[in-house]
Amino acid sequence: MSLKGFKTGGVVKSQMMAMLGEEGEEMVIPLANNRRTEAMKLLALAAKKIGADSGSFVRPSNMPNAKEDNTLNDLLNATLQQNKILMKLLKKDNKVYIDGDDITNRVNDNNALKDILTYF
Repeated sequence: MSLKGFKTGGVVKSQMMAMLGEEGEEMVIPLANNRRTEAMKLLALAAKKIGADSGSFVRPSNMPNAKEDNTLNDLLNATLQQNKILMKLLKKDNKVYIDGDDITNRVNDNNALKDILTYF
């Protein structure tokens, strides 16, 4: 049986047998909602290259919690603040209110000025 390799990365959408680590260290990150904690830990490891031991693999259960790193919490807080600002913008009245009489008067004044200028 020939195994598919992922040395350049990829997305696995269903069960399959695969060859991993063909050119050294690789990450396998679960995308299932019930594996969010493990995925976040692995993403942090991939981003910072921390927590690796002298073994040939590291499991999510052997890695520090993301709570120990304030960078992720700071990023989350900044994202939440941004969402609050965006929600305020969405709730803002974005309707354009036009005073018809004012527009009519301005157009009439402009037309009158054009008429006067045609005589010069």
